[in-house]
Amino acid sequence: MHKTGLKFFFINVLRKEWHLFNILKAQSEKRLPSVLSHEEVFQILKNVRAFHNYTYLSTVYSCGLHLQECLYLQVSDIDSTRRFVHVHRGGEKEPGIGMYRFLMIV
Repeated sequence: MHKTGLKFFFINVLRKEWHLFNILKAQSEKRLPSVLSHEEVFQILKNVRAFHNYTYLSTVYSCGLHLQECLYLQVSDIDSTRRFVHVHRGGEKEPGIGMYRFLMIV
């Protein structure tokens, strides 16, 4: 049963004050997202065996894309002369995201 249901039952049905509800209002812990260091990322990439997986993961990392954004990339979205990747977000093409020289080697 949820806390709000219990609170409603005690206050409105039983007409009792239950002081435990003041204690139950615990703050939720706010955590920062875990971020990998450059060494950890390269260690992961070093252990990827399939070339298509390596290309996918290195594109996600070097361009700072979400996994879903990189999943729908096509070869025509990559402008290697200007070093831009055109990302599809919400059905429209965004202006572009710069590529690192590391990605140009792959």
